[in-house]
Amino acid sequence: MEERKNTMNDHPYQCGQKRKYIVMKRIADICMSLAGLALFSPLLVVTAAAVKLYDGGDILYSQIRLTQDGKRFRIYKFRSMRMDSEKDGGVRLAVPDDERITPIGKVIRNRHIDELPQLFNILKGEMSMVGPRPERPEIMEMYIKEFPEFRQRLQVKAGLTGYAQVHGTYYSTPHEKLRMDMKYIEEASITEDINIILATARRLLFGEKGDREMMSVPAVPVNRKGY
Repeated sequence: MEERKNTMNDHPYQCGQKRKYIVMKRIADICMSLAGLALFSPLLVVTAAAVKLYDGGDILYSQIRLTQDGKRFRIYKFRSMRMDSEKDGGVRLAVPDDERITPIGKVIRNRHIDELPQLFNILKGEMSMVGPRPERPEIMEMYIKEFPEFRQRLQVKAGLTGYAQVHGTYYSTPHEKLRMDMKYIEEASITEDINIILATARRLLFGEKGDREMMSVPAVPVNRKGY
């Protein structure tokens, strides 16, 4: 799909986050993405070599995703699936025990190592360290048909990690993602961002937790405060 700058909405939702927080968040994004690239450079090299040596295919996988206000950008990840994972041209969501995922892919997805190339997206300002995970335009449109309020996740910049990533899994349902992301958007703060980053670091070290703890996430109305 051709990369474009257009948006999904002519009149995007507006988020009530304060300008001071937004400026501090951007400064933190630049500092942390640079530090992350330096800190994880050995891991990036080892992962790239492992992906290449396994089947000789591409190291990186790129897709068009959506960020704040529906803007499109190209996201980069370490390839975790077979080269022919979407050979029919259709969009297929990952499912538990997906046969398309390679043995190397299982390891890097479990530890979220496949997401590390997105530090470059953060440095460019297309993403933030913390925010709702960016969806593909086709998948976003599919979700919106079932949950029109799902577009409200586009109020803020997409994130490398987020509330839904530390309280959910790759396989959280759209409704679960919406509940968790709206909780983050309404309560966003530097302190909360730090807590999410620390929780993400624990996942990198110890892997995916088995319990998604969904029952601990209270239902959040998605239309209050003008959202």
